[in-house]
Amino acid sequence: MRLVIASRKSDLARLQSLQVGQALQKKHPDLRIEYHWRESLGDKNLSDPLWKMPDKGVFTEDFVNGLLTGEFDLVVHSWKDLPVESRQGTSVVATLPREDVR
Repeated sequence: MRLVIASRKSDLARLQSLQVGQALQKKHPDLRIEYHWRESLGDKNLSDPLWKMPDKGVFTEDFVNGLLTGEFDLVVHSWKDLPVESRQGTSVVATLPREDVR
């Protein structure tokens, strides 16, 4: 079985995605994981301050569209940038235990 995991290109996002992939492979050793790293609007637009950008989805909207079209099976994202309102067609299905913040 193959699973496509998407996340932002940042070091933190890549690390979190790899942790999710490792946790899934621990439970399902035959699982093949393909990672897709992408830039979000918040990553691409470095000239405008965040407060001038859209209220929601600056770091997530591109990924939501990939989920809805089936391009990705799941997206790994930090809670700090994730809008908390639920969205039709997507759900938060898991959270890894929090690491030491230091």
